Amino acid sequence: MMQCISGGEIVRNQKKRILSSEKGFTLFELVMVMAVIAILAAVAYPVYAKVRDNAYVSQAKAILQQVRVDVWSYFLENGRFPQNLDDLGNYDKSDWDLWGNADNQNFVAVAQKSGTTFQVSMTLKPDGTVDWSR
Repeated sequence: MMQCISGGEIVRNQKKRILSSEKGFTLFELVMVMAVIAILAAVAYPVYAKVRDNAYVSQAKAILQQVRVDVWSYFLENGRFPQNLDDLGNYDKSDWDLWGNADNQNFVAVAQKSGTTFQVSMTLKPDGTVDWSR
């Protein structure tokens, strides 16, 4: 005699077989996922670093532009560049180290990101032109 099995019972039996045969990820699957993550990180980091450096350059130039205005005002009033930034006053530089010195012809100011080697320098000439370097 043939036994009748309901549709719900068939589904339960299939689920039971599937669940009992697969209990987790294989080592190969885990390694492949880690490899994909590593490749994505390797591609993303240079992009992130470039964006970060561009932001640093913008911050440094904004700080040095204020220095430029102050140095140029000092030059117009005194006929010479200040010896260093102490002659000009304080700057809101937050996490930047800032210094500057005059030589015979120019005033050079440097902004360095605190805790890094990232620097932007500005050379102000007596004719008012500025050279930027990184």
